[in-house]
Amino acid sequence: MSKLREKLSVLLVDVLAINGAFLSVFWLKYVSGKWGYLNVLWFKEGGVGEHVTFAFALDRYLWPMVVVSLYWLVLFAFYGLYRSWRAQSRLDELVAVGKIVSLGVLVLFLLTFDISRPLPKTRMVLFVYWMLLMLFVGAGRIGVRSFQRRLLDKGIGGRRSVIVGAGSRADTLLRQIQAFPALGYRVVG
Repeated sequence: MSKLREKLSVLLVDVLAINGAFLSVFWLKYVSGKWGYLNVLWFKEGGVGEHVTFAFALDRYLWPMVVVSLYWLVLFAFYGLYRSWRAQSRLDELVAVGKIVSLGVLVLFLLTFDISRPLPKTRMVLFVYWMLLMLFVGAGRIGVRSFQRRLLDKGIGGRRSVIVGAGSRADTLLRQIQAFPALGYRVVG
């Protein structure tokens, strides 16, 4: 898999995961009826039924969703989550995602903090968002990396490599590279 395809596939999965987490929390907060935030506006505008419809609520939060998505993508890029993945294990990537998502949610918490009401219901919403974001982004990245690893195991997408030198060390290195195709190296000389 080329570097561009690799980065685009991870970016696409991240966008889907970020928006999936946003929409899940959004549904919990506004549509499920668990937290009745938009009910007053819903009834004021002539809404029918007990609860706000998903389309009604989403219409008011489409632009914030785009802004939040861009926020996360810039944060992920700034902290290096789009560099080549062969340098780290999937577990290392999960830890990095966990750190960056935690930092990003902490920044959102501080930006939306109200001193007069330190812990309203929105703090719980932010906590649920943090959990879902960790789950969705982590699972998406593990899925992409596992798929890429499977392709490398089948010999697809390896980087052409040359071993410089000769002798027993070069032979040992060649055997190790050939024994572990998931490393992503295809020795051509």
